[in-house]
Amino acid sequence: MNSIKRSQLEDILLQDCQLGDNDLVLISESDCHVDGTFVIHSLLSLYQKENYNICFLAISQSISHYLSVSKKIATDLKPSIDSNKLIMVDGLKLLGLSVVKDCVDMNIQSIQDIETDFEDVFRKNSLQKLLDLLNSNVDKLYSQSNGSPTVLMIDNISFLLTLGISFKDIVIFCHSLSQHLKETSCGTLVMLSSVYGEDDKSEALTNYFKHISSTCLEINSLSSGYCKDVHGELRITRKRKLERQKKIEKTLQFKISDKSIKLWALGLSSAVL
Repeated sequence: MNSIKRSQLEDILLQDCQLGDNDLVLISESDCHVDGTFVIHSLLSLYQKENYNICFLAISQSISHYLSVSKKIATDLKPSIDSNKLIMVDGLKLLGLSVVKDCVDMNIQSIQDIETDFEDVFRKNSLQKLLDLLNSNVDKLYSQSNGSPTVLMIDNISFLLTLGISFKDIVIFCHSLSQHLKETSCGTLVMLSSVYGEDDKSEALTNYFKHISSTCLEINSLSSGYCKDVHGELRITRKRKLERQKKIEKTLQFKISDKSIKLWALGLSSAVL
């Protein structure tokens, strides 16, 4: 039997994150100068290779984007979708349809009315419909799992702030998802959260989820500024769930190319050797 071929980053994530023993895995972007989506792509690939049942909520990118990138990094998601091991949900499309329906129900007819009542429409029940669908998908995956673990992934939870959804509603939404995962399948919630420039709300949301996460994968830009040979730093922090467990803290530097990510320990870049 052939062994599973994993990338360098996938091996690091598998070793340090202990995938099956997490409640919440957070990928955090420390500022607007870094992009942590490469970790989302790597985790999605890794969970597929480790035979997880996956529900993936795409908010900041389209589903076709993830299918395209997966082929670039030699991980075809299509077989998992066809075999019902992977369910991909278009979050923006679902929220958009929900808002349109709510506008019709509220008899909102003009652009001015939509602008006035936009936040009210979202607060009403748009996230509840998304929550119900995701929980239903988790139940579906678990019922056919045959013992395989389940993971729910969200590509960028802080993007909901830009749609006018409140900090409180996002936190309640995520807590509800996490609780349902624990109760039904002992599953894991994985999500990315971004800090948008000087936006206090996105920074507060990211810091909140960092505080409650069991594992945090923090993407930082270099304090020294731009470098063509080093694109940023990945800080891995895995908290102890039990007293006997060892807390893991590790910082690596990385460089992203079109089809791969190279990582190394601090100070070992070819640029400084």
